Amino acid sequence: MHVEGRAPDPGAIEQLLSDAEEFFEVMATGHFARGIDRRLAELPRGRGLAAERRAALAHAPAGALLSLLSWWLGRDMPESPAAMDDPYHWMVWAGVNEP
Repeated sequence: MHVEGRAPDPGAIEQLLSDAEEFFEVMATGHFARGIDRRLAELPRGRGLAAERRAALAHAPAGALLSLLSWWLGRDMPESPAAMDDPYHWMVWAGVNEP
C-alpha cells in the first residue's frame, strides 16, 4: 500500500497488478460466456441443453476467445481484428451449427 510520503512497495504493486489481471480475466470470461450462452439458447442444438449445462459449456469458447486475444496482443496485433474474428467464429460455431 502507498503511504503518504513513502514510495509504494514494489511487491504490493506486483500483487495489485496480478490481482487486477486475474479479476479482468474472470470478468471478461463471464461476460463473453453469458453472450455465448444466449446465442446457444437461440440455436436448435443449444435449446435442448439444460440451462446450467449450456452456461458451463459457454465458458470453453469464452476462454478460447481470451486466449486468442492474448496471443494476438502478445504479437503486436499482426492481423486485423476482422482477420482474427473470422476464424474464431468458424471454430466456435461450426460444431454447434452442424447436425
